[in-house]
Amino acid sequence: MSVVDICMNSICEQRRKQMLYTVPPMRYTPLSPYVQFPQYTQKQFDMRRKAEILQYSAAKSNTKTNNFTKSQKWSQLIRGISQARSYTTVYQRNQTTDICDNIIDVPYTYEDTSGNTYRRTFDELYTKINATADCSMNDLIPTPTSSSGIPGPIEYLVRDVKVPLYNYASNTDNYSILQSENTDMWSVYTTNDMSFLSNSQMKFMTLVIREKVDQYSYTCSLNVPISIYVEGKTTTSTPLSFSDLSLNINSVSLRVVYNNSDVTLQKSPVFQINNIVIPSMNNTATADPTSAYLNYDVSMNSYAYSYSIQKYVGVLSISNIYLFTEPGYIYDFYLTFNMRESYTNKLSYVSSFNTTKSGIICNSSYANQLISRNVKNISSNNNIPKLTNFTFSGL
Repeated sequence: MSVVDICMNSICEQRRKQMLYTVPPMRYTPLSPYVQFPQYTQKQFDMRRKAEILQYSAAKSNTKTNNFTKSQKWSQLIRGISQARSYTTVYQRNQTTDICDNIIDVPYTYEDTSGNTYRRTFDELYTKINATADCSMNDLIPTPTSSSGIPGPIEYLVRDVKVPLYNYASNTDNYSILQSENTDMWSVYTTNDMSFLSNSQMKFMTLVIREKVDQYSYTCSLNVPISIYVEGKTTTSTPLSFSDLSLNINSVSLRVVYNNSDVTLQKSPVFQINNIVIPSMNNTATADPTSAYLNYDVSMNSYAYSYSIQKYVGVLSISNIYLFTEPGYIYDFYLTFNMRESYTNKLSYVSSFNTTKSGIICNSSYANQLISRNVKNISSNNNIPKLTNFTFSGL
């Protein structure tokens, strides 16, 4: 029986990363009515809730306090509270139009075709209007708290249904026991517009394997939109001009790390730039000078002191990355770009510019497809696909 000896530092490091990239459970966060309805005050919200509670509605109350007792029903009967009330009947005079289209009251008499005069009946002259009581505003009539049996200083209650009902137990749910279901097999953490200096290794992304992963291993692929950038600075205040400067990707290296240790990939990754496979060995690919390049001229006026350019040149694809995908595994992906710079062979350029930095922008965004200053005659490779977002997949 073999014994696996795992360093305690490695276990702690893996636990630290798992806590760093943990997915928090769902949290119920209700909207504050004071933010959602700023036109109402706290007193109005409290008044609305009090008026609702004092109705003792059967659907909301735990007891049957809304059902009248025998003595209460007798009291209503003798006081006539539940009896129908009569109102004054109103008769409205009917109207018609004359030969000039003027509105007039219906005449009391009329003549037939033979010239005989007749008197109109009462129903022809008047229309009966049944008066009804408008109770739509009854809720807005102030009612003292003493009428509801509330002790203490008297306060007038108003039930304004326009005010939202807040903090009232109309539908109680146990939000604290709800579980969020995360169906993702893995999570990828990276950022846009990551700057990689030439010959500088930097972490590009982190891959976290989740509980829902359904295979013990996956062959992964990633597509990264890239831009070439260069920036030169000088202390010379005189105008400067240089033509036929070029910059291209010389090589790309991939490094996968698990728990601060390099992962030995069981398959050789396949590198492509703009769908053209570039040869690789030991996780490093050597690019053709025409696969992704940038040509430009520098034209600086007096006291310019610097120039810069950033241009989208295509998509870097790395596939055939074989990884074990047990739940809880966390991998870090590192990239290294080596640039071929023609201006280093121009002595006049080297003597004029104190520093020149070049490299690659990974996950290039739409806003930064082309940015230049004191540069003209910009050109690059022709087989540039449409700019898309970073993608990661596994098979």
